[in-house]
Amino acid sequence: MKSLEERLWPKVDKNGPLFQATPCWIWTACCGTGGYGQFSLTPIGANKRITPAHRVIYELLVNPIPNGLTLDHLCKRRNCVNPEHLEPVTLRVNILRGNGIGVQNAHRTYCKRGHALIEENMYTWPKTSKYRGKRTCKLCHKINNKTHKQRKRQREKEKLI
Repeated sequence: MKSLEERLWPKVDKNGPLFQATPCWIWTACCGTGGYGQFSLTPIGANKRITPAHRVIYELLVNPIPNGLTLDHLCKRRNCVNPEHLEPVTLRVNILRGNGIGVQNAHRTYCKRGHALIEENMYTWPKTSKYRGKRTCKLCHKINNKTHKQRKRQREKEKLI
């Protein structure tokens, strides 16, 4: 039966694109729907335990990943398993380093109507709201509430007619 390393290394191409003068190690085997490499820690025939390949290699070559931290791909390639391109960070830091819609909104300094998103002019939805943590300027918040109430009154009048 092959060892973990004998099964692992044939699935790694160490000649990937360069990032900060070091090549990405591209995972050439199975990748999940998110694009991250997948590796079975258990040999064939046993109960399969699938683990992200970059985590396996990081823990094998560097250290165990501290509790509460996740690995950030500094090179932004999800199938890269080079431990030099991986950094343990909190999930929040990892998300804010990305380029998703949440990151774009977190970096916005003006609302869609052009009002400044500064502390004095900003409303943050409570965590119990379905919009938890969303930021809007107070002026837009007032406008939205006013138009919502007007439409609601109009619908109620139409029901009475």
